[in-house]
Amino acid sequence: MPQVYNIHVRGLSAMSAAVAAETTAKDTEAMPPLIHERRLTFRFLTLPFRHQIAIANTLNLLTDEDRALSDEALFRELFKRAAASGLLAKLWDETEKRHADPAPFNPFETSK
Repeated sequence: MPQVYNIHVRGLSAMSAAVAAETTAKDTEAMPPLIHERRLTFRFLTLPFRHQIAIANTLNLLTDEDRALSDEALFRELFKRAAASGLLAKLWDETEKRHADPAPFNPFETSK
């Protein structure tokens, strides 16, 4: 099962942001899976909250109990549920299409 990282966007360094933003297709094809997970986490958490919730709704990852969670706990749960449900590829697609510079491929997709 993939590891899920808890990243506080405000706590990321400028270097981390620059590295995540400047990956190319050649770079991402050669990256180990851990980098893909970090990119997905970073890209999802840098979206506006309304987009994050829209993605979670689209993938049916939200429950009524989530209303009581802090944002940090909510996002942790969303990533756990997506991984457990085999939805990381869809989470990647939904996240990337909301960015101006989407990745050229989905590393979580097993076959096309």
